[in-house]
Amino acid sequence: PTVAAALCALPPLLLTGAVTDTTFLFQLCGLSGFAIVFFVPAALQHASLRASVARWGEAGRDTPHSTCFSGARPVLAVVALGGAAFAQNAWTLLLRPLLASLVGAAPGL
Repeated sequence: PTVAAALCALPPLLLTGAVTDTTFLFQLCGLSGFAIVFFVPAALQHASLRASVARWGEAGRDTPHSTCFSGARPVLAVVALGGAAFAQNAWTLLLRPLLASLVGAAPGL
């Protein structure tokens, strides 16, 4: 638990010393939230399903707590949604300003 807390707390603290724009800092830290919100739960669901099937065979796919969201397709949908949200946020936060600065710095444009 303390290692996980340190991994979550250190990047914002280290970036605070290097970045003066707090809005950018909060957005950059929020970008890592996509991993926590979308990718980690989907990976845990996928690993849980595989472990259940490995232990109990095909009967492990249907547990008392299974819902329509317990299969591989919803996991893939969550990963796709999270990937699209991450890509859009990364474009808005990092890539578009970088591209604008490169195009603006190009001679003759």
